[in-house]
Amino acid sequence: MQNSERERVRSSNANADPISRYSHQKLFSKPRLVETRRAPYPWEERHIGDMPRISREFFRCRGVKSRPLKMTKNRVGDPIAYFDCGGSQAHGLPVRNGQEYIYPILIDLLNHLQKTFNKQVIITSGHRCPMHNRYIGGNSHSKHLVAAEVDFYVKGMEKKPGIVARALMDFYKLHDAGHPEYTTFLKTPLGWSNKEVIIRIDENPYARLLDNNFDHPHLTLELRYDRDRNRKVVYNWHTAVTYPRH
Repeated sequence: MQNSERERVRSSNANADPISRYSHQKLFSKPRLVETRRAPYPWEERHIGDMPRISREFFRCRGVKSRPLKMTKNRVGDPIAYFDCGGSQAHGLPVRNGQEYIYPILIDLLNHLQKTFNKQVIITSGHRCPMHNRYIGGNSHSKHLVAAEVDFYVKGMEKKPGIVARALMDFYKLHDAGHPEYTTFLKTPLGWSNKEVIIRIDENPYARLLDNNFDHPHLTLELRYDRDRNRKVVYNWHTAVTYPRH
């Protein structure tokens, strides 16, 4: 009885006005859908397939403190003793803007190789401190000292350095189309070079530095040009000796 009476009162007092509109009229406009990619999870960012993603950590100095001292002589014949450094346990990487630094393009190129071949890149010589560079007989003005050069090979492709070099050139075709100064590589006595990098292949196992003491060929990437600072990359003494000591 109560429900019936409530419904009767509601019906007698309810007023309804019809809504009229054209078919193209809308009260609320439908937002345009934009596809967005899911942000990678932290564990995905650290890997390419099953391999660890190359980061600046892979470039740390390869010095070994326990190696025996080396004796040599200076220009006037006085004996000089050389010790190796303690590697990553003794010091860090060169510093830029207060942070340890490796040129990002070197990291990008090596990760491109891992993604292309689905094989691991083995860095044999990345950054070298002056002490380690002197111990292994490196050039005193090597760009390894300023974190602008890296020696490496691709695991499983040790005998195919030419294919690896071609894949490095293809990186620029993918990322710098329309910029011939980057996509065009010239063959020189030093290797293949564009505006930014030089790619070298070392196939001589009898003239190797200690870091590259193996029989198969390896490749070297040397940075020529810094896009961020719009200037050439050259050896710099202050950069070479400025790194955190542990």
